[in-house]
Amino acid sequence: MVAASANRQTLVILTHNLDIGGVQKNVAALANDQINHRKVIIVLLEDDKEIRYPLNPNIEVKLITLLLIDQKDYETGLKLFNYRLQQLNTVFNGISADIALSFEDYSNILLMQAEFTGKKVLSCRVSLNHYQNFPKTHLLPPEFYYDNIAHYYPSADAIICVNRLIASELRQRLDHAGIHVIYTGLDFAGIELYKQQPVEITQPFLLNCSRLHPQKGLPVLLKAFARIAGQVPHDLAIIGDGPQRQELIELANALGISQRLHLLGKLNEPYAYLSVADLFVFPSLNEGFSNAVLEALYCGAGVIASRYTGHEEILKDYGNLVAINDIEALAAKMLHFLTDRPALARLKNQQKRDAGGFDVKNTCAQYQSLLASLYQ
Repeated sequence: MVAASANRQTLVILTHNLDIGGVQKNVAALANDQINHRKVIIVLLEDDKEIRYPLNPNIEVKLITLLLIDQKDYETGLKLFNYRLQQLNTVFNGISADIALSFEDYSNILLMQAEFTGKKVLSCRVSLNHYQNFPKTHLLPPEFYYDNIAHYYPSADAIICVNRLIASELRQRLDHAGIHVIYTGLDFAGIELYKQQPVEITQPFLLNCSRLHPQKGLPVLLKAFARIAGQVPHDLAIIGDGPQRQELIELANALGISQRLHLLGKLNEPYAYLSVADLFVFPSLNEGFSNAVLEALYCGAGVIASRYTGHEEILKDYGNLVAINDIEALAAKMLHFLTDRPALARLKNQQKRDAGGFDVKNTCAQYQSLLASLYQ
């Protein structure tokens, strides 16, 4: 496939899906901004997921058909990757584009192996330590990611990291001068509109927004909440869905808090809940740059979190951080801020100020500047 020669460039964005999530929200915002500068084609690896975020009607979306797989097959992950690579090459061979921008390491590795001769730009969203914590990510083992990152990333035209930690990790591993940091931003005006929507919970509550996945430390949250449930009037609400849902239901039953737990499922815009929750509790094991935390800071839900890798660039320590997997410390912090209202008010005010500098307009402007520089 050859790069486009028309005056108006074409950008291809490659990602898994546009279902609910931080990456998905960022992709939609960036695509809607980029259509003002160049033609935009979004390629989604999963055709079975709903597109949850509005897109400019001039943006073209191409879907890679889902391959039915046997997850018991040890080679399933690699077979699926190779199938997607073949399908992606078919897409690239049918279009003419100047730049391809991929999101997350799986898609980045796909792009680097694909038959595309335009500029390749990679968006890196998680610490490399993430892969050590799980036997497989997208059905592929840690060594798949480490080996391919080392082999292919040096050939990328640019690498964009969502925080300085990830950039530092990559600079230590790669000989590449084009590693950049662009922070994720928020749509402040949009958030203010959605904050006015009604919420389903009438009693005071604590909140978590995340995928129901082992990475998010949700069993720790339930166990910590169970320790203080008898001392506070609050319920616990979780926005999100994922493979741990049934496990969390069973754990809540075992802990005796099932009547106090609200599993709200997926919500496109959680801002109304974030604006009325007393606390946002986030005991994650590992993050890149958490949209959920940033949104909670801005909406005024006091954030208590674990000291996950990379938290320093978004979360300042106001006595609200605990060690990863420390149930007792998390319970103590929750109880402290729920029973000391002046301390909670100070925390919320400090954190809202911290979030004010993360504007999606700045994020989009920095992406545009970098993409424009590729052909200067």
